[in-house]
Amino acid sequence: MSVKVLYIEDQPMNAAVVRCLLEEGLGCQVFLAANVFEGIRVLETEFNIGLIITDLHLPGSSGLVLLEKIKSNPSWNEIPIIVCTGDTNKQTVINVAKLGVQNFLCKPVTRDALRAKFWTAVKKSPMELTHRTKVLLQLDIDLERYQAIIQDAKTALEGVLCQHFEDTDQDTRNEIRELIWPWFTNLDAEEQAVPVSN
Repeated sequence: MSVKVLYIEDQPMNAAVVRCLLEEGLGCQVFLAANVFEGIRVLETEFNIGLIITDLHLPGSSGLVLLEKIKSNPSWNEIPIIVCTGDTNKQTVINVAKLGVQNFLCKPVTRDALRAKFWTAVKKSPMELTHRTKVLLQLDIDLERYQAIIQDAKTALEGVLCQHFEDTDQDTRNEIRELIWPWFTNLDAEEQAVPVSN
């Protein structure tokens, strides 16, 4: 299971960009909400939300109200939060910090900035991470780079096998390949979650 991210953002273009970066770059499962009410509904219905990213200026009710609700609920108050906003007013930063949120992401969001804040937040999360997510975290790379490494390793091993077993018939080489390939497949799978170690 990938990291479940709740992203509260009322601007569709911003939501689409960040969702793409999270899903394609970090392998996350993203739940979008356009306001505080929808965000709370996701928290009430989805289990194992591992990260919340929210704007502050939302229709109907502010992101500060959302933060207060999250921090006052024992079921949610340990979920790491990133405030994603263009509002860098000093008082805003102080108000957010008073609620125990220290991760700020300034708009417009870039891939590198999002990835850095994501890993900083996830390291503090009480949730369980999949093996693949933990490897991404330890290597500080995104999903695309990880998959490229796995493919390079497969290609290199294919060359070694062909060289080492060049005198072996094709059926035997295929049997050896079938024995080894599942290991690579498991590296790129998300079969088992492992606890975060701080």
